[in-house]
Amino acid sequence: MADWQTKLILTDIWDKSSNETAETGMVPDWFVTELIKRLETLLEEIKKNTDIKIRSMAEDLEEIIIEITCMKSPEGIDKDDFKAVWDNLYDWADTPLDRNFGGKKMCWIATRF
Repeated sequence: MADWQTKLILTDIWDKSSNETAETGMVPDWFVTELIKRLETLLEEIKKNTDIKIRSMAEDLEEIIIEITCMKSPEGIDKDDFKAVWDNLYDWADTPLDRNFGGKKMCWIATRF
């Protein structure tokens, strides 16, 4: 199993959001707002890191935050549109930080227990 540099814990909001999304086909605005807040907090942690490779990941995360923010609306975000940005977030999180087998990766994203 990978060693994760940091974690993004969404378990407390994931199930409620999943239920609403299943019913409406839209990712709720409150979830998107909370996700942006948590990503911004994570971004600040990454920017403080002394490792150049890890700090360089901050720019990619900033782009993902901007993408989510631009999609945000009071009605929420269409789940298919959100999936693309969510895939980008997972790809960013899964970035290897070393060359070791099962080595360190950027960020564990916890969505369910």
